[in-house]
Amino acid sequence: MLAELDRDAVDRFLSAVDVAMNSNTLSLKVDAGHSLTGGNRQELLDAYLRSDLFEQMMREA
Repeated sequence: MLAELDRDAVDRFLSAVDVAMNSNTLSLKVDAGHSLTGGNRQELLDAYLRSDLFEQMMREA
């Protein structure tokens, strides 16, 4: 998780957006370390879903 996103204000904002839009905002907090393109988005998503970070964020949520 990016250090800039590990702030109460950001978490409160994303939580409010999540409630308002009835969506999941966990993915907004992820830094893949690579630029997301049409050619690599599935690979990056798969890697994120298998990561320890994803498991940790799901447990916290």
